[in-house]
Amino acid sequence: MEKEKEVRYLINKEQINKIIKNTIPYKEKMEMLDITCGYDGFNSYSKYGFICRIRQKGDKKILEVKNYTNKNECLEQAIKIENVVDGVNYLKLIGMEPYLYLKRTREVRKFKSLKIFIDEFDILGNFVEIEYQDSDNEAEEVENFIKLIEIQGPEQDMYGGIVKDRLERDLNFKEIFDKGFSEILKKY
Repeated sequence: MEKEKEVRYLINKEQINKIIKNTIPYKEKMEMLDITCGYDGFNSYSKYGFICRIRQKGDKKILEVKNYTNKNECLEQAIKIENVVDGVNYLKLIGMEPYLYLKRTREVRKFKSLKIFIDEFDILGNFVEIEYQDSDNEAEEVENFIKLIEIQGPEQDMYGGIVKDRLERDLNFKEIFDKGFSEILKKY
């Protein structure tokens, strides 16, 4: 089981360029799809403290559980699966239903001992996720990175929380999300 510590921020194209200029490549840019399932939709995380998701990253497919100790830290365990349909069907068999999808390109880079994830979503915009579990001086490294990239906005919620908030307050976003989710569930 791995421990993961992370924060995320909304960023623009100029900040993406600064990240690329000031970091070193760690993993190649690739397309990703996450389908999150739960017993109580978007309330699953707050009610049970964990999420289950199927992640397709390139040709790799996994079923993953993230058990949160707080909003920025979780224990994580994953197993390989043959295909996305098997993962969704497995979770449905134990009473979970899909309620969230995240489709993006992700590029992973390094800044000192931080892992930097540049996430460009199809419907959410651009974010940077900063993983700091490998840092001996996490607060200082994260602060230095934020200053270097000139991130001005507040720390963002987990991606599922961001989607939930937008679904509740933006009917246009809800239409786009529902259409995209329906197409993904038909495809798999």
